[in-house]
Amino acid sequence: MEGPNPAIIHNRNPWKVQIQPSPPFIWSGLSSTKVQIQPLSTTEIPLQISVFSPGIYDLSSYKLNWELSGHENASSSTSSGTCQGYPYYLTVLQSESRTC
Repeated sequence: MEGPNPAIIHNRNPWKVQIQPSPPFIWSGLSSTKVQIQPLSTTEIPLQISVFSPGIYDLSSYKLNWELSGHENASSSTSSGTCQGYPYYLTVLQSESRTC
């Protein structure tokens, strides 16, 4: 018995979607924001981008730098750090132009 034909395996799913490199975009909002929050509370910081063409954009390139202020006994525990942005992808579709 012969093995499967490699050409058939290669073409088994001709509709397979591959993500291409993201077209350029720019962060157009604030580049840095400093907030103070109370323990066990949350805050929202709006992020803004400008896109120039349809595509899939990876918006995960931001970083969060944090620091505990007024932290007691800072020598025994972490009082600051940096977190990479949460993975987030935005799909921008081309608008349909209608003519009357």
